[in-house]
Formats: sequence, C-alpha cells, structure tokens
Amino acid sequence: GSGTSFSAPWVAGEAALIRARSPGLSPSQVLTQIQATSDDVSASNGGVRTVRVNDLRGIKNQTR
Repeated sequence: GSGTSFSAPWVAGEAALIRARSPGLSPSQVLTQIQATSDDVSASNGGVRTVRVNDLRGIKNQTR
C-alpha cells in the first residue's frame, strides 16, 4: 500500500507503541522520536522526500 490512507494507521500504531513504553512523553516528543528513527527512502521515490517509519528502531532507541 501507499499514501496517507495506508500510512496514517501505521504511524498511529508506532506512536501508541512508543507511548506504551514511555507514557510520560508529550505528543511532540513522540513525533520527534518517530521522525528521528524513520528511514529515508527518497531515492526509491524519484527524489520526492519520502520516509518510512521504522517501528523496531523507534521503540528500541527511545528514552524512558
């Protein structure tokens, strides 16, 4: 799948996993964590800035 209809629930799921491990994080901190641990896949999308969330890295690299 592709596009926002596919990605929105995926990103929401990662946000929920991060909040489950660190319930004290603010929404802004969760967003920063997701952005910092996403994979840049722009090259595979014709140069358009594109990222793919990386759930495992997002959860493993978070601070509590």
